[in-house]
Amino acid sequence: MQRILVVEDDTGTRSLVTQILQRSGFQIAEAENGLRALELLEDDDQFDLILSDLRMNLVDGLQLLSEVKIHWPAIPVIILSVYSMSDWIQEAFDKGAADYIIKPFTQHQLIDSINHALGERQP
Repeated sequence: MQRILVVEDDTGTRSLVTQILQRSGFQIAEAENGLRALELLEDDDQFDLILSDLRMNLVDGLQLLSEVKIHWPAIPVIILSVYSMSDWIQEAFDKGAADYIIKPFTQHQLIDSINHALGERQP
């Protein structure tokens, strides 16, 4: 079973995404911010994908993405955000994001993005 780390500071959104992914057959771990996500990764780096909000306190999604690409480069990161500013989207892709999904999104969009990113993951 593939493991996904969901990093989202909004409890409701995190819960919804977790439910969608669990129903789709993924094993989920949750973090309320990028700092907690980094702690989880240091303890257990066996995640197949990270799904992260962009704007969070302590460590935001772009900072998390940068750290993941340095220390765990094989783990794809998908950024979720209500912000559709092209500069932020471009920065996410420049830092190595597998995808950037604008909230609100559909279940189909989320699962397609994850399956695509996991399909391109380097062993």
